Amino acid sequence: MGFWNIFFSGQKCENCGSYNTERINFQDLSNAEQNEYWRVVGNVRPREVYRCEECGQLTIICGDGRKYWTQPRN
Repeated sequence: MGFWNIFFSGQKCENCGSYNTERINFQDLSNAEQNEYWRVVGNVRPREVYRCEECGQLTIICGDGRKYWTQPRN
């Protein structure tokens, strides 16, 4: 799987099923995206953040293992 991680993050998009997702930093999200995450999830810090290159859906894996998704970008 190491070779494929060069091209794909290994995180499947829940919206379109693509593995073409990019791992990004939480700090790189817009203020609106960060605020919405904290509003929905509470005080659980994000562990991993991915954005789908195909549809734009944001997937955040929380520190406690839960997954948080946003709607795909239009």
